[in-house]
Amino acid sequence: MRQNTKKIIGAANLLVVLLLMLAPTSYVYARTGVIGKQCNSDRDCKWADGTSTGLNCETAGNNSAQAGKKYCDCNELDPSVYNVKISVNKSESCEREFGKTTDGGTWKCVDGAYATYDLDYCVSTRGQTEFPIEPPDRNASDIKKIVDMIFDVDAAGKITASDITKDINDRLQITIPGLNFSTLSSETDSKGYLRIPWIGEYLAAVYKYAMVAASILAVVMIIIEGTKIILSAGGEMKMSGYKRIGQIAIGLVILWGSYAIMYNINPELVNFKALKVKYIEPIPLQIISTAEYEAITGSAPLAKGAALQAAIKAGKAAGLDDDCYMATVLSMESGGNPGAIGHDENAAIPAPIGSRKKFLLSGLKKTGAKFSPPATDMEYEYKRHNQTKIYNDDDKTFNATASDYGLDWRFSHGIGLGQITIFPNEKTKCGGRPGKMFDGTCYTLGDLLTAEKNLLYSAKLFKQNLNSVESYGLRDINKIMAAFYAYNAGAGAVKKTTIPNISKMHYVQKAMQYYNGCKANPAQLRGEPLDPTEIIPKTDDEHFKTDACDPTIQSCSE
Repeated sequence: MRQNTKKIIGAANLLVVLLLMLAPTSYVYARTGVIGKQCNSDRDCKWADGTSTGLNCETAGNNSAQAGKKYCDCNELDPSVYNVKISVNKSESCEREFGKTTDGGTWKCVDGAYATYDLDYCVSTRGQTEFPIEPPDRNASDIKKIVDMIFDVDAAGKITASDITKDINDRLQITIPGLNFSTLSSETDSKGYLRIPWIGEYLAAVYKYAMVAASILAVVMIIIEGTKIILSAGGEMKMSGYKRIGQIAIGLVILWGSYAIMYNINPELVNFKALKVKYIEPIPLQIISTAEYEAITGSAPLAKGAALQAAIKAGKAAGLDDDCYMATVLSMESGGNPGAIGHDENAAIPAPIGSRKKFLLSGLKKTGAKFSPPATDMEYEYKRHNQTKIYNDDDKTFNATASDYGLDWRFSHGIGLGQITIFPNEKTKCGGRPGKMFDGTCYTLGDLLTAEKNLLYSAKLFKQNLNSVESYGLRDINKIMAAFYAYNAGAGAVKKTTIPNISKMHYVQKAMQYYNGCKANPAQLRGEPLDPTEIIPKTDDEHFKTDACDPTIQSCSE
């Protein structure tokens, strides 16, 4: 539901500097060879016993020599491994490939990133890291620890900050006397920023070391000039020596005096501040188990590649003339996981999410557990209070056979591949069960979990959004951006803002990244949908529940 472009740019700048400071690391793997072999589809990724549990065939990226090739890797969203949440799992595929961990931890399959060719990789709860193929940078495992520390809530609790700091200290190629990096904290400050002090500390140490070195050099030069004066017979050489000593003294005064003056004016002028990275709490996306999925839908969940092809087919059936529309919707909303259930009340992002506010003000979780609301209704600020680290627990009460499926219907939930939102007043919409009325058909929660039905609904909805925003006079790229925004917030919401504002919205920026990448590389359409770095819920704030919403667009009305 997230991510977050400023966060990634800031971390990238940090990594560039760290790459210059870290020493090479070698990788020695003892493996079966299944994870890491080239493949054409999921069917090519099988264990020796013919099963494919916990595996998928994924396309390598990051503009490297491996880009476009497909490799078998672990599946970080495999429903058979992730029984309830994507953040709680024991990766059997990692253990089958690499054996027991050498550090006594438990294997976890982690979503890939630049440092791993975008291929999912294995990391233990104590830090051991193994990759499908040799990473593009020799220091990728250490870099990945840092990236996980910054962006992965679960990893942050398992890869200790002190371990990372020790790694950095131990691997400095150029040591500076007195430099010891402070321990990186996994906690954010009161404004939600992670502070990474290493660059500032390194530059401060270089600055202080340079001042001391310059002072020593100045003293040596004074001694040399003094010796010349003593040995000279007088005259011009003696005067030249005195002049040079005077110049050196002036230089020292400027060197140390400027520091003292700036420090007295404002100490911050001589301090190198820590890098601040805005941290956006990931929104939990529940992936129900294969058994639960089959109990509800009567069929097995589609693999990611098959889901993408089904999305393209649904798009054509709905009259969409661009396959990248549905490929983007699939990547943005669920990453191609049919059993995805989004909990909007857990959307800890600084945006007007009505379900999040309602939950935090309620002081009550689904299981009956109570908590203190962070603010009153009058005091509540979305940007501030939404990021309170309190979450509902109806993922634990989910029940495939219950009439309401055990979900907390005080709040809205996104369902299935296209994350179609069922609002609280729709919890009995279809014969007493949660569902959506759309295009003359009542879609139950089970229907929305069924891949083909969900995708056809999503494609028709996107087509209606395109028609709606076109009727507002939008064309070309503006129409496309507005259509993605309408999918997230409702077509009526487009009327309430402007294209410049829409283009700055995080959901739209992320969607356009996926869409433009698809247009630039159509071969993606033969692979798998991209896994979203964060799942962004449909905006359900009361601000959008007005007559300006198109009544035929169900996601913008209750």
